[in-house]
Amino acid sequence: SFTIVINKDENLTRLYGWGGMLLFEALSTDGARTGQKVAADDERTPEGIYANKGMVSYDTLRGLALNVPNIFDQEMSAGKIGLWGVPEVRQDLLEADVSYGNIFLAERDFLMMQRVIGNEVRRTYVAIVSSANPLAVLVRTYEDRAKEFVTEGVPTSLETLLARSREQ
Repeated sequence: SFTIVINKDENLTRLYGWGGMLLFEALSTDGARTGQKVAADDERTPEGIYANKGMVSYDTLRGLALNVPNIFDQEMSAGKIGLWGVPEVRQDLLEADVSYGNIFLAERDFLMMQRVIGNEVRRTYVAIVSSANPLAVLVRTYEDRAKEFVTEGVPTSLETLLARSREQ
């Protein structure tokens, strides 16, 4: 399984495989109004660790749908919150002020990442991080929530993510 780490401060999306090996890195954006999410209607992408709902298509975009718990952003994006590959005909999305909780990257980069992930898409977790909420903080939060909601232990795809955060 894989872990995708999106760093909002660096505008980078990284794909990690087993053992924390960096497999892929690409430029990405969460909109010009970047920064820590403070309120449901502030139009910023929320930091956190998310499961995904699988590959989806919407208009001319292909994406990985995330279970972002922000109802306002979900409604503004017609329920399509995720990591999206943007084709050349929609380059305006890569330069937009507002992403309504989404992360955008070039379609060729998204398709390359999709090929690497293959059939493991449902077991791939996504961590959206920033300097205000670094990976180590998010992992501790995830571990606390996992104790309440996950009866079989921490999902395998997060083992590498957890190990990496403890090293930092």
